[in-house]
Amino acid sequence: MTLRKKLASAAVGAAAAATLVLGVANPANAAGTKSYNAYTTDGCAYVEFDSYGEHFKISDGCFDGYGVAVQFKLGSSGTVYTRFNHNGGYTTVDDDESFAEGAVVYFRACVSTGTTIKYCGAWTYATA
Repeated sequence: MTLRKKLASAAVGAAAAATLVLGVANPANAAGTKSYNAYTTDGCAYVEFDSYGEHFKISDGCFDGYGVAVQFKLGSSGTVYTRFNHNGGYTTVDDDESFAEGAVVYFRACVSTGTTIKYCGAWTYATA
């Protein structure tokens, strides 16, 4: 085998080993993380839910003087909880919750005035 072929073979082996190590070492991959999204039709409120760690990322997509929020509940008929982002347009707040693994979480993105919900997008659901 020529030196060139040996080096090429070693490079392929090293790349495969690096891929294997990175794939195994990433806890999000091991846990099967999944992201779910909800938004208002005008795009002013956008929420991303990450199943690994149960994080809501609450984003304000408009400079309009309004805040944004996420409303969520466990199951289809549970108590509705609200978390806000009052930091202004083009900002994101990370809200860390704790749900049982496999819990069904319903959530929606909303635009707010202070702590009053002005309007919301459709409910969507995720599995924690």
